[in-house]
Amino acid sequence: MREHPSLPVLPHAVDKTRTESFTRATNETLDLLADAGFTVEEGCWIAMHLLNAAIGLVSGQPGCPPGMSADKEAEWRRTKRLEMELLPADRYPKLVEYAASLGTEPDVDRYYAFCVDLVISGVEAMAARR
Repeated sequence: MREHPSLPVLPHAVDKTRTESFTRATNETLDLLADAGFTVEEGCWIAMHLLNAAIGLVSGQPGCPPGMSADKEAEWRRTKRLEMELLPADRYPKLVEYAASLGTEPDVDRYYAFCVDLVISGVEAMAARR
């Protein structure tokens, strides 16, 4: 999805049950989740959430709005940084602190690794409690 930003709309636009590979992958995922102690219904919820989480990661990745030209990105980040730095620091100290990170391009690889770890850790924690 990272390579093809328009891809996130496809999972909801096509009938995935007509695709053997998708059906097989879904069944195998449900088997793995059942082995971890989840019911079939919970397994479906987890699978749907993971797919939606992947879509959300791609469509909401940090940085400039999609489609912005490279020559305008630095100015966009500079403007956003200044807007946040001008917030009242006594009321919004964390947002003002975060503004400094907008001075450089975001580490998108780190963002993806962090978010995938966050979501998978939640599933693993739930499985461990079963």
